[in-house]
Amino acid sequence: MGPIFIKEQYPKGTKFMDINGLSELMAKAELLSKSNEFKKSMEGKILIIDLSYRERTNYGKPEDGDSVEDLVIKTVFPPVDGQSKKLIKVPNELKDFIPMASYINFSDNAISELPEWIVGPKLKGLYLADNKLSEYPKWIKKLSNLEELDISHNQISHISETEFLNRYHQLKYLNLSFNELTSIDFFVFNLRRLERIDLSFNKIEESVSPDYFRGNKKLKAIILDFWGPEINDLDFRHTPQLEELSLEGHEIGLWLKEGLADNIAGGMEKIKMENPDEFGEDYVDDGSFILAYDYLQDRGIYELKNLKYLNLSSNGLSVLPNKIFNLQNLNTLILEDNNFSNEQRSIVKQKFPDIEDMRFDARFD
Repeated sequence: MGPIFIKEQYPKGTKFMDINGLSELMAKAELLSKSNEFKKSMEGKILIIDLSYRERTNYGKPEDGDSVEDLVIKTVFPPVDGQSKKLIKVPNELKDFIPMASYINFSDNAISELPEWIVGPKLKGLYLADNKLSEYPKWIKKLSNLEELDISHNQISHISETEFLNRYHQLKYLNLSFNELTSIDFFVFNLRRLERIDLSFNKIEESVSPDYFRGNKKLKAIILDFWGPEINDLDFRHTPQLEELSLEGHEIGLWLKEGLADNIAGGMEKIKMENPDEFGEDYVDDGSFILAYDYLQDRGIYELKNLKYLNLSSNGLSVLPNKIFNLQNLNTLILEDNNFSNEQRSIVKQKFPDIEDMRFDARFD
């Protein structure tokens, strides 16, 4: 997923044309304006334009310690065409390639505004991560064939509540992480083809409806790391097809108290038995007693039978409820930065014998 894996999505034998860096874009834009033969050579190829920032690297520069073989290689190996500085605006030379471009990568620049002419009929992937965008570009909705949109690591604080309604019919991947969003009142339930969404590291303050993802029947991955004090009221039973769920940094451990974790449902009865003077026959619950409960069960996580990846890092956990061990299709379980004892770690490893990747704190592993 994303610009690194573009070519892996296509069958063997697919022909591509790459434009890497501003220098190559300018040179090929001039060639395009003068050569019909060059324009014809682009036909039938997937055009990938990578204008992400990377420092200019000269592999041909001799360094101390180079062997004779190193010096020979550096003599014939061309320098990597990077950029001397980050882009602050979209170059006009890109405009001529928009009708033919399938993927455009602007990642890791300093762009604060995008021109509306970046609306191409073939555009499937638009990558805008690590820029200085403060507003969500409304013209993106015109990209009728868009499948991947990464607008993470920007400064967007608001997205219109109807922005994703009845639009983006082809969108499969949406990354809005590391922005300034305080709410997600924008609707994503009509993104019928959506497979992966990342809303991590925002500043969500308002509660979210339990059925927020109800309409996303193809959704396989939901990433919600550090997006607010809790995971709100989301009910993951509405997405039983999920294969990846990341809930890092949600303080779930506050609700899972040691001693109740083995049998949360019977927790109240156990407490009553241990405290007969306090909980007699005439006891009436006035709401002053707060019972720890299984937050994971309440959110329907144990019913995700297709789940392969689960991240519960940074949740203050010291135990795991027994029901979590029903998720025997897991092959990755991330439990870093929690409070598990050596005994608890051993129990988890014994009850998940087939997990390929299980991570606790590095100091214990």
